[in-house]
Amino acid sequence: MANNPKDRQQWIQDELRLNPTCEYTPMFAKYWEMFAISKKTFDKDWKKASDAFKEYQEKLNKAKDEASIDEEIKGLKNGLKSKNDRLMILQKQIDNSIAELEDGYTTEMKYDPDVKGWENVVRPMTVLEKKHLRGIVKDMQAEISKIQGDYAPTKTELSGEVKTKTTIKWGDNEITV
Repeated sequence: MANNPKDRQQWIQDELRLNPTCEYTPMFAKYWEMFAISKKTFDKDWKKASDAFKEYQEKLNKAKDEASIDEEIKGLKNGLKSKNDRLMILQKQIDNSIAELEDGYTTEMKYDPDVKGWENVVRPMTVLEKKHLRGIVKDMQAEISKIQGDYAPTKTELSGEVKTKTTIKWGDNEITV
């Protein structure tokens, strides 16, 4: 890599894309190892690169928002619930199940021959019912994680560096990150 301002600033931007939470001091340490240039020069490069990175992040967030809005509009047109609606439904079911587990009681319908009708009877939960309900809670929590992408795989190139590429498409527009 050439040791000129444009290349150094691009290097900082690339590092920020790999690790957006990287702060000034750790970045200067990496910069010093890579280029062996003064702190004053780093300050100039850091300012320009971090400003360019902020602009890039804003464009990316705007593109993500537009893509998300487009998807929600498609869902509304088709009568589908949004991702957040589905997550909230699952979370409400989890909360209700956990409350029932903590309470330790369940309600069941029993036929009362005296009244010749059905009535609700509250009784303690059996061990098997508690185990089954815990399994259901675990499955619903796993479903939430899947919807949020907590366990989504990332593409990596095995060249000593971790790189990810994402292409965002909306309408006729496309951004590769």
